[in-house]
Amino acid sequence: MKVLAERFEVAGLRYRLLISTSGQLMFALTGGATQRGAFKPHFFFDDQESVADVDLLSVNPIKVFRQVKKRLLAWVGSQKPYQFYFHACTARRCAIYRWMAKRLDRSLPDYQLYEYEGSFYFYRVTHGEMLLCSKEICRA
Repeated sequence: MKVLAERFEVAGLRYRLLISTSGQLMFALTGGATQRGAFKPHFFFDDQESVADVDLLSVNPIKVFRQVKKRLLAWVGSQKPYQFYFHACTARRCAIYRWMAKRLDRSLPDYQLYEYEGSFYFYRVTHGEMLLCSKEICRA
């Protein structure tokens, strides 16, 4: 499976979207500025680019989500991974990521969404496999 590593910009802010070989989706705000102010990066290592968890600094977070969704759906369509996932590190982000996961799920009929302790897992389901639970229960 090919990893995804893409950069894009929305409303003056720069973002990076990564999907590892294990299927973990990582999304980071890496720089830029909006009318609300400049992004102030945190450096983890000298040789690593500055990254931060994305928050609602963006003027329009829906535009950011659309860019992530477009890139993610293109990657899923070309790579057809068995699974991919992402994790929310706070309760506030969990609610935002749940909203995002439910919208992604609507666009991925061959995948089943599971949520567990702030993590959102998408598993590819083939027509011959038995589902572990109904979609209504899994998405509650």
